[in-house]
Amino acid sequence: MRRHGTTNEPRTIQRYVHVMEHLGRSVVVFTCGLMVRPSCPWLCATPDRVVYDPREDPPFGLIEVRCPWSKRDDPLSTVLASEDFCVQLNDGIPELKVLSEYYAQVMGQMLCSGFKWTHFVVYAEK
Repeated sequence: MRRHGTTNEPRTIQRYVHVMEHLGRSVVVFTCGLMVRPSCPWLCATPDRVVYDPREDPPFGLIEVRCPWSKRDDPLSTVLASEDFCVQLNDGIPELKVLSEYYAQVMGQMLCSGFKWTHFVVYAEK
């Protein structure tokens, strides 16, 4: 349900900031709107947030949030082990599957915005 994601997005962003602070990374998150690629003005995207992380190079990136309704009651370990989920573990590090429907979305957002990296944030209630 789309409303589930929209309702939980602010909580997910707050949790993201908390986790990043716990990891020693003082990030600043900004809301954003439509981003248009200047050289191709018919291409645009609406990322969920822009993030500033002074430890990254470059320090500005994007955040894309997913709050999957179908996985809302599953522990994160179960969600990440699921074959039908968009994220997989690679040497213990979660990464977006290249064949996921969201991979093209994230790549398009980076193309339109000019940002070089995205944190794909997944929120499961457990």
